[in-house]
Amino acid sequence: LSEAHDVRAMVEGTKREPQGLLRAALPVFVGIDYASRVGAAFLKRHPKARLDIRLVDNTVHPIKDGYDVAFGAGPLQDSTLIARKIFTLDGFLCASPELVQSLAKPLTTPAQLSALPFIDSGIYGGVSRKLLLTQGRRRHEITPPTRARSNSFQICKQYLLQGLGFGVMPSEIICSEELAKGTLVPLLPDWSPQKVDVYMVSPFQLSISTLIQAFYNTAREVIDENIEISRKQASRSR
Repeated sequence: LSEAHDVRAMVEGTKREPQGLLRAALPVFVGIDYASRVGAAFLKRHPKARLDIRLVDNTVHPIKDGYDVAFGAGPLQDSTLIARKIFTLDGFLCASPELVQSLAKPLTTPAQLSALPFIDSGIYGGVSRKLLLTQGRRRHEITPPTRARSNSFQICKQYLLQGLGFGVMPSEIICSEELAKGTLVPLLPDWSPQKVDVYMVSPFQLSISTLIQAFYNTAREVIDENIEISRKQASRSR
């Protein structure tokens, strides 16, 4: 496999225009909307490129599992791979206005969240299922009762919109429209969950591949567009 990647790297390094087949594994949590936008933009810009995107619900290894690139969260574990940051899932606590209005007392401290049902995406709570919140140097850890769990932000968002609990959502790729409309509202805006960095991982031998570089550039541009849309919608809502 290593020798095959070395040969492919040499061939692709001599090409100016991205071409050939790119096999990409994207985690389910990034969502169909983001994955499809990246794929469509990539194919439109590079007519000689072909693309095979698979949404996966577990961690994959680009070489062992037969992919050219794979998106994943957390630090790099293998020295035969290289990782380039795509975006940060900068989450915020949120719930539906109906859930907030149903509370006996207004939410003023993280400790109050421990009594509320939690919609868990499996990203921010981690394996321990404990949610760490920070406010400057202050730290508060809570373990709210999990009402529902899904590895899809879109499914979690629907639970939140129905008032089934509170959760942590990333505004840049999932909730910008709901925030602008007010169908989801922030909770304890001074307190922030831990940020989660998402990387594009590929074999070291393919680091000079124009095909992989083009896919990385497209993925970055789409997330930048989402952030800009989110900012504009937030300013209009004010």
